[in-house]
Amino acid sequence: MTTPPQDGQHYPTQGSGPAGAQPPAGYQPPGYSDPASGAEPTSEPRRTGLIVGVALGVILLVGVLVAVLFATGAFDDDAEPGQTAPAATEPAEEEDTAPQQPHGAYPAAGTDEGGFILTAPDELAAGAAPEGPVHVVIYTDAGCPACGNFESAFHDQLEGWLAAGDIALEYRSMNWIRPPYSGDAANAFACMAEEAPEHYLDFLGSITAEQDGGFQLQKQGLAERAEQDYGVNITDCVDEDRYADFVAGAGEHGLAQGIAGTPTVIINGEEVPAAELGATDRHIEEAIAAQ
Repeated sequence: MTTPPQDGQHYPTQGSGPAGAQPPAGYQPPGYSDPASGAEPTSEPRRTGLIVGVALGVILLVGVLVAVLFATGAFDDDAEPGQTAPAATEPAEEEDTAPQQPHGAYPAAGTDEGGFILTAPDELAAGAAPEGPVHVVIYTDAGCPACGNFESAFHDQLEGWLAAGDIALEYRSMNWIRPPYSGDAANAFACMAEEAPEHYLDFLGSITAEQDGGFQLQKQGLAERAEQDYGVNITDCVDEDRYADFVAGAGEHGLAQGIAGTPTVIINGEEVPAAELGATDRHIEEAIAAQ
C-alpha cells in the first residue's frame, strides 16, 4: 500500500513478506498393504519358521541400532535433551565463516538512529548533537526528487549556518524511494563519512541535488564521483555494501518514528509541516533567534 503523497515529500512503498510454505499432505507409509487381502493361511510349520525368522531379524536389527547409538554418543550422560553428542573424533580445522560482504559494519560517527551529525561543514560529531546550537534533523533520500529540490534550495544556507555555529545538522539517509539506488547512495554517503568526513556534506548535497532532474548513478558511478571530485577512494566500501545494515537500520528507525515521507525536517524536536517545507529557512532562523 502506498501512502498518498503530500506536497513537497515522497513516500516509500510498503510491502509484505512471502507467505509461509504449507506443510505437505499426509501419506501412507511405504509398503502399506490392505490386511484384508483374502490370502489363504499357510501351514503351521511354515508359519512357525516365518515367526522365528522374523524374530531373529528383529533381534539383529535392534543390535545394530544399539551399536550405532553408542557409536554416535546418543547414550552419553552429558548430552542435552534433544541433541546427539558428537562422536569422539579429532577436532576439525575451524572453517572461515565470515560473510563474503562485511554487512553489519558501523561507521565511527554514525548515530543510533542511522544519521551523521555535522557541527561544521567539514566536521562530524562523534555521538549526540552538542548542546547550544539548534539541532536540525533532515530525513532525506538520494532517490527522492523532492529531496533533490530541497538540497538545491537550502544546501548553501545550511552550510552557512553550520559555519557560523548556529546549528548542528543531522542527516538521516533513507533507502525508501528508488531501490536499490536509494540504499546504494546512502551506503556511499556513509563510506565518505568514514573515509573523509570533511567531504560528507558536499558529497551528499551534490549527489542528492542531482535527483531533482531524475539523475542517478550506479555503484561504480558513486565511487567514481568520490574519486574525481574529492580524491577519496571508497570503491571497496561501495562495492561491498559495507554499511548496508546501518542504512537499513536508519530506514527502519525512520518508519518506527512515524516518518512518512522525505524530506522531513525536525528542528529542536518539532517537525516542520510538509506544506511549509518551502519555508524551512524561516523556521530555522526563528529557532536560531529563540536560542
